[in-house]
Parts: sequence; C-alpha cells; structure tokens
Amino acid sequence: MTMTGSIVLFGPPGAGKGTQAARIVELTGKPQVSTGDMLRAAVSAGTELGIEAKGYMDSGQLVPDQVIIGLIEERLGESDATNGVLFDGFPRTVPQAEALASITQVSAVISIEVPDENIVERIVGRMMDPDTGDIYHISFKPAPQRSNTDSFKGRMTPKRRLGIGSRHITSRQNPSARGMGVGVY
Repeated sequence: MTMTGSIVLFGPPGAGKGTQAARIVELTGKPQVSTGDMLRAAVSAGTELGIEAKGYMDSGQLVPDQVIIGLIEERLGESDATNGVLFDGFPRTVPQAEALASITQVSAVISIEVPDENIVERIVGRMMDPDTGDIYHISFKPAPQRSNTDSFKGRMTPKRRLGIGSRHITSRQNPSARGMGVGVY
C-alpha cells in the first residue's frame, strides 16, 4: 500500500493502538514513531533534548511541548521518514498538532474508539516481558509456552496501568478535555 504523508493514530491506553500500529506499519512500510519510545531513547543516549526531558520526567512533570516537538523534528529528518511515518501518541496537545501540521503532511488520522469497560478489562490483564518488551494479556494474548516456563513467567511484570483513572474517564467524556487539535488537519 503506497501512501505519501504521515498517519496519526489516536486512542486511549488499552484501545489496541500497538496492535493496529503493527498492522499499519506492515501495510504501509512507514516507521512507527512513539514519543514515549523516543523520550526513553533520548534520555538513554544522553542527547541534549534527552537531558532536558529527563529533568522534567524525574520531577514528575510533563515534558513540555517544545521538547517533544524537537524530538519529532529530529526524527522526521531521518532517511526512513521521507515518505512519512506512523505517529503513535502524538500529537497530544493543540500546540503539538499545530507544529505537526507545519512540519509534515498528514494523510490520515485514525481514532480507535473502545468502550470504557473494555479498556479497563484490557489494561488489567496486560503483562510485559521485560527482556523483550513483548506485551501479552492473560485472556486475549497469553504468553507463549516456553521450555523454561517458570523463568519466563517469573520475569513477566504487569504493564503500567496508566489511563484508567479520572484523567482517562474525563478525556473520554469530554473530547475537548483531550486537548487534541484534530481540527488542525
């Protein structure tokens, strides 16, 4: 499937963005761009933006828009991004959406909508293999059987259960509370 421009994927935690992103990447060949992954990589690499972001993250603050936008601009300058990327978790604010509209062409915006009760069920059963980063679910996607099952199960950890609280419910009930500038596109 050939599509010029970038794709933006929206949805609450547990909506299935990761699953759908993998399918979109496979269909389009576009690299997936996750601001969370980019922040962790920049902090780990000790880049200028990573060091700045780390200060905010360590103090429990949100990383400011200008830092996130700087990371996105750097990423869009890489050779594999010339025909666009798949944004997962970006933009999250109106200033980010406005910046995105000025730095790349957005061809599609996909919003995954899932009822709250399904979101809670999906998030509560999530597990992650810290060695591989693979995500499993107790009911929907059980971890594969391994020869050393006890060791494998022993290292599985619950995935962070962010997004089930009041922030998640508020954003679901009041779209303007999301701070998304989808109308920008």
